[in-house]
Amino acid sequence: MGKSTKILRLGDPLLARICQPVLRTELHSDTFVSQVAALKQTLTEFRLLNGFGRAIAMPQIGVPKRVVALDLRHLNPDLNPDLNPDLNKSKASLKRDLDWSVAKGPIALVNPEITWRSVESFKMFDDCLCFPDLLVRVRRCDSVSVRWMDENTGEWRVVEKLPRDEAELIQHELDHLDGVLAVDLAEDKEMDIITRREFEEKKAELLKTVDYHIA
Repeated sequence: MGKSTKILRLGDPLLARICQPVLRTELHSDTFVSQVAALKQTLTEFRLLNGFGRAIAMPQIGVPKRVVALDLRHLNPDLNPDLNPDLNKSKASLKRDLDWSVAKGPIALVNPEITWRSVESFKMFDDCLCFPDLLVRVRRCDSVSVRWMDENTGEWRVVEKLPRDEAELIQHELDHLDGVLAVDLAEDKEMDIITRREFEEKKAELLKTVDYHIA
């Protein structure tokens, strides 16, 4: 288990950096292994403390490397196959090369890249570990395909045509690797960026302005 580290907050100039790819020779270096462990542990602790959070990108902890840690296990015990043995795992996620939503813990996507984007798009309220008290109305592609380097073997893995909930997450995290935050994508900074408190107070009304909401 790695040691967690501080998540950079909105306004930190380090979040605007374009990250560098990870060399295959770095995969098993002590430094890189330690950085990945810290990234995963930081995500795990954020989830436990805040009750949400599905992914984190390495620049969010101040390391300009193209790595994303992903944990799609549901925080609700009734919907988490690891915590509820009675849940049918075959229905928990799509069958594919890597069934990441029933992985036993966070996984790292090294040098991830989107290889295809759907023409169709949708609007949603996005959140971020760097500004947990804000929500941002953004537009995302309805589906994407993604490939990445396996953190252990160095082999390339591919998942094609992700469902909307995973597609929007991948787009959000890969934006981080290019120094782009959700707030940068708001079409109207005055109307599209709101506090989480304001969202909860006007939730029914605001949800009518988007096509999708993170459950």
